[in-house]
Amino acid sequence: MKFDKVELILFEEYLKKTDLSDSTRQRYIRFVQMFFNFPKYSDEEEQFREFIIKHAQKKRGRMAYYAIRKYIQYKYSIIRAEKIIKRLPKIKNKTPRNKTIYLNRKDRENIINCIHDERCKLIARLQERLGARTSDVLRLRTNDFRFIPTLNGVVLEVTLTTKGDKTIIRPIYDTLLVKSMEQWLLNHEPFENYVFIRQRKKKEDNFLFNEYKYYRKILKEAIEDAGFEKNKFSTHDFRRCFVQDIYEQEGKDPYSAQLAAGHSDVSTTMRYLRSKNINANKILENRYLKEGV
Repeated sequence: MKFDKVELILFEEYLKKTDLSDSTRQRYIRFVQMFFNFPKYSDEEEQFREFIIKHAQKKRGRMAYYAIRKYIQYKYSIIRAEKIIKRLPKIKNKTPRNKTIYLNRKDRENIINCIHDERCKLIARLQERLGARTSDVLRLRTNDFRFIPTLNGVVLEVTLTTKGDKTIIRPIYDTLLVKSMEQWLLNHEPFENYVFIRQRKKKEDNFLFNEYKYYRKILKEAIEDAGFEKNKFSTHDFRRCFVQDIYEQEGKDPYSAQLAAGHSDVSTTMRYLRSKNINANKILENRYLKEGV
């Protein structure tokens, strides 16, 4: 299939009407673009199958399958799309991920201090203090920050827009971080009101994804400089460690951790915790026996 820029734009517009996250939409678009450049077959269905088989054993094999499936749903009628999807090869097993490690507060601070880029250091500090996803921090705009004077100093309120367009307001009491954010907002002109996005030469650039890649690269370098294996800690591990810390501080209460993380289901929170013996159903049972509800 020949690369068709118009077709890709139309597919992107179709994806915007779905409830997929920005990062997932961009990955789908990249896979479909790769599919357009894939060797052409006389039978387009065969081309779909061969493309999925080729990517099946790669890191994003399942993502390739779902991207092609979504493209088929966009391109064909419901009945024909269902028939084609049924004949697609299934990718049963997920690609095994590198096992991450839990780092204590001191080690995480050490990593952050090894970040030489001021902007990336602020992003990491916000992730560390708020337990936020990287994408949530990168989406922050100037009006998401509110400085509130109190008797004990200035408190910074940050409004995060998370998955499902949920809004969460989190306070920051760290005096050093509050001052750093104040200086950053005063001295740096935002790009389209985004606090941490750099000016782009091309408007069509997917600036959020590009900024994430740059931040991830800088963080990996800092992790190595701090003396850790770069593949054992990732951008999302700031959030995992945050949830683990809340869980420990609140007497191993998963519901406190769930509330802090903003998860809609406590079972999601369970996957963030280190203990392999934690079971959501067992916790609910224990709570029932204890409270007699």
